[in-house]
Amino acid sequence: MNALSLKYLWLNIPPRIASTFSPVVVSRVPNHENKIFLTFDDGPTDATKHLLTYLESMSIVSTFFWTGSNVASFDTDGDGSRLASSVTIGNHFNDHRDPWTMRRKAMQESISEAATAITSKTGVVPKTVRPPYGHVTPGLVSMARANGLRVILWDVMAGDFMDGIDVEVMVAECCKRIQSGSIVVLHDHGIRHFEDVLIPFISRLNTRIVEAGFSFSAL
Repeated sequence: MNALSLKYLWLNIPPRIASTFSPVVVSRVPNHENKIFLTFDDGPTDATKHLLTYLESMSIVSTFFWTGSNVASFDTDGDGSRLASSVTIGNHFNDHRDPWTMRRKAMQESISEAATAITSKTGVVPKTVRPPYGHVTPGLVSMARANGLRVILWDVMAGDFMDGIDVEVMVAECCKRIQSGSIVVLHDHGIRHFEDVLIPFISRLNTRIVEAGFSFSAL
């Protein structure tokens, strides 16, 4: 196993372990229909609307985990409800701080502030939360359970945030790991990332997963 494969292994094993501690923590959604779940973290950005248009053109259903501080400055052109109808939106905390460094009160405030920002822009109350870095704490699990939220992790981290990563390598590594119910993570990191990484990656991945009998669904 080479260094890159070990990196992928490291990115994808901890969420599976975390999901064994509580039913509200999910790293995979097993099903009998070969559905997989494409997700995007860290938006919205200047690329979000372009990304949504691209996904729609490919008939790909997905889920976006938005950071509250980014939502506050995001221009929905006064039609946030229409935007929300095209994608499922989850909570990615307000300021992307690491949950392992936060007191429970601060974490609760971050989640609440992000939820308020998302609801204000889209009219939708997020029902899922993805902690930054996938770091789960007992306090987060307790809050999620009390508020009827699911904590969504992953079993396939695409690695699009890694410097110099080759798109073909990303696709190959992801396809090694994808199975029915897999949750795949990508990142909404702006227009250049969208054009240089996301478009070629999503196009190639879509071809591969359709050939393998899979389809994308929303969480």
